[in-house]
Amino acid sequence: MLHGALGDRFLTARAGLVIGPFDPLHRLGWWLDRIAAGGPVVVPDALDQPIALVDARDLAGWLVQVCGRRSGAVNATGPAGMTTLGGLLDTCREVTGGDAEWVVVPEADLLAAGVQPWQHLPLWLPADVARTAWDVDTGRARELGLPSRPVQGSVADTWAWMQTHPRPEPPPGRTLPGLPADLEERLVNR
Repeated sequence: MLHGALGDRFLTARAGLVIGPFDPLHRLGWWLDRIAAGGPVVVPDALDQPIALVDARDLAGWLVQVCGRRSGAVNATGPAGMTTLGGLLDTCREVTGGDAEWVVVPEADLLAAGVQPWQHLPLWLPADVARTAWDVDTGRARELGLPSRPVQGSVADTWAWMQTHPRPEPPPGRTLPGLPADLEERLVNR
């Protein structure tokens, strides 16, 4: 509707999954904490699921640069092929130095056990939803200069920040993500 009325005389930046230091939602942070703790870690059998991330610092700097350009709607997230869920989790293990071992659980078993996608296992979506959530065209954002720092840098910077800051308080009406310990234990011992 807005595009029909204004053409490209506006900017709507549809941010993808934003990560980086100071994240009050603690999605990446939960994985970093859990992986750093080591031992068996429940992960979905979707480790090859592509995901697209954008570092908050890249997004913020880019928005300042393009806000006056009025470029229409833009999908502002990382490029296709940026990483996979497994690649991100492996990076978390590398950055934290943890000895976590993946306990790969099929999607059907996770759902049957009551695991809530995105909430209990942050960044994981069931396959039927993931296809539409992660498969977006970011070409326009690239044309407009949206940078995409390496995932390893964003993860390392987030982990470094977490070493000197308390875990965030959840925003009003939300809880921090994470797999409850009792549910994780049941899934590990299934």
